Amino acid sequence: MDGRAGLIPRYAVSDTRTRPNNEKKKQFKGYSTSDDRGTGVFVDPLPIDSGHKLVLASDTPERLVAITSEEADLLFFDGRMLAQNGWFVVRSVFPVGKEGRVLTWTIEGNTIDNWVREPNIGFSQVGYIPSQPKVSVIELDKMDKPLKKHLYIR
Repeated sequence: MDGRAGLIPRYAVSDTRTRPNNEKKKQFKGYSTSDDRGTGVFVDPLPIDSGHKLVLASDTPERLVAITSEEADLLFFDGRMLAQNGWFVVRSVFPVGKEGRVLTWTIEGNTIDNWVREPNIGFSQVGYIPSQPKVSVIELDKMDKPLKKHLYIR
């Protein structure tokens, strides 16, 4: 972020604070994204970092992404702090009282000429009954070349 090196944590470890439920923003149709379990407070994650330019995977060309905003800070959060299936989140706060174009992000992805994605093996995530044959599918990049002969694994 803004030239400062950092690591994305393997596990959810970013800072949080607790705030009273009466400070929680109203959500669409009254939905709630947290359960205070009767404590009267909610967890408010704090950003891992903030700044105007976030570069992800700077040392891995096939994954490098840069996000830039001149008008407002980019706030980088660990979404796993609120949900096990959460992921990383970048957001900016809209400025108050401003009209027209209020916020612009520039998102740049790195491109690699003639890049071919590695084969991906797909299988049922629902499961199989014991007598059912187990099947997987190998998905290739449309630019990849399939093997001349079939490979069977038992």
